[in-house]
Amino acid sequence: MAECKFCKADTELYDSGVPVCVNCADAREAQRKPPSGDRVLHVLHEDFQAATDRARAAIQAFDAVTREARSGLPQPDGTQRIHNVSREVSQARIDLMRAHNRLSDYMSRAIVPDDLKRSG
Repeated sequence: MAECKFCKADTELYDSGVPVCVNCADAREAQRKPPSGDRVLHVLHEDFQAATDRARAAIQAFDAVTREARSGLPQPDGTQRIHNVSREVSQARIDLMRAHNRLSDYMSRAIVPDDLKRSG
C-alpha cells in the first residue's frame, strides 16, 4: 500500500500517478472550479466521438463474425461469438445514445451533466 501524499493515510488510489486517499481526493475535487462552457462542450463532444467510434468498431466486429459464419465453415463457438458481438453492438448503441443525449441537452437547453458539475 502507498501513503497518501496529503494526509499520509494508507491508500491504493492514485490520481495522475500520485497516491491519494479517498477523503483527500474528494476534498481536492470539491475545491476545483467547474469547467467553463467551452470545456463542457469539448468534453461532451469528445465523449460523443468516442462513443461513435466504439459503435462503429462493434458493428464492424459483428459484420466480420457474421460473414465468417456464412462462409460455410462452422466454428465450434460460432453461435456464442455472434451472441457476444451482438451484445457489444447493443451496449455500444446505448452508450452512443447516452452521449448524444448529453451533448444535445447541453447544446439545446444548457444542461450540464452531473458528472461534469463541480462545486467550487
